[in-house]
Order: sequence, then C-alpha cells, then structure tokens
Amino acid sequence: MELDRIKILIDKYFEGVTSLDEEQEIAAYFAENDDIPEQFKSAKAMFEAFGKLRSEKPSAEVHTPSMSDRRIGGITLNRRWWAGVAASVVLIMGVSIAILNSRNADVERVNATTPEFVCHINGVRVEDEQLAYAEMDRILANVSNDIQVAMVEIDNITNYTKMR
Repeated sequence: MELDRIKILIDKYFEGVTSLDEEQEIAAYFAENDDIPEQFKSAKAMFEAFGKLRSEKPSAEVHTPSMSDRRIGGITLNRRWWAGVAASVVLIMGVSIAILNSRNADVERVNATTPEFVCHINGVRVEDEQLAYAEMDRILANVSNDIQVAMVEIDNITNYTKMR
C-alpha cells in the first residue's frame, strides 16, 4: 500500500500539484528506505540532492552593494547619476513622441486635401473613377491579348521541337 501511495505522490509532484506536506512525505520515505523499486531510483536521487542542498550553508558571505557603492571604471555611480539617466530617457521619449505626432498631423492634413481616388493616365492626373477603371480594363485587355499571342508562339515552338 505504501508504494502505491508514493507512486501517486510522485506523479502528483511531477504534475506540480503536491502540497508541502506531501513533498515532505516523499522525501521522508526516500530517506528512511534504501530498498526501493527501480522506477523510483531517479526520484530518490533527486530528493536526496534537494536534501543536501537544504542542509548546506553558504561558504562565503554575500555583500550586495548599495547604489552609492557601485563603481564603473573608477567612477562611483550614485542616485543622482541614475536619476539623470532616467530623466534623459524620459526627455528623449517625449521629444520622439512629439515629433511622431507632428508628422502624423502633417499626413492627416495632406490626406484631408487629397481626394480619395487619384490615378495618372499617360502622365495626366485623373480623379474620375469610371474613367480610370475604363483605362484599366483597356490595359488589361491588351495584356491578355499579348499573353495569348505569346502562348500561341510558345505552342508553335513546342510543336516544332517535337517534330524534329
């Protein structure tokens, strides 16, 4: 029965849904039992490693320097320096936003004076949609005819090479 419970707890552990008490139960089982099934050996090694890490003390004292202690290339970086950097970033962002907004306003002014539909036919500006569509139909018809003529020529070349 105990092995079934441990299998269920290990499955829950790897799914990330165990409680702290359940994880301690798994760790206690592996600490107390040396003869465990092969399927649990990797989990036992993992829980033993966790136990060793918990019991170890750091070998050196870690000192986190304060803002006034930070040095780069012999220059002490204090809070005023960081405040200056932050203010510069905010200033640059503000100027960038102002420039982008003025450009957008210029584009909107141009768009307000420009009609919705404009095209050029033979270098002449045309704002009449129907005239532009008629010219487009004429051009596409010419392109279609040119493609048909080209396809006939390709067929002639293909037939000539097959006859040889």
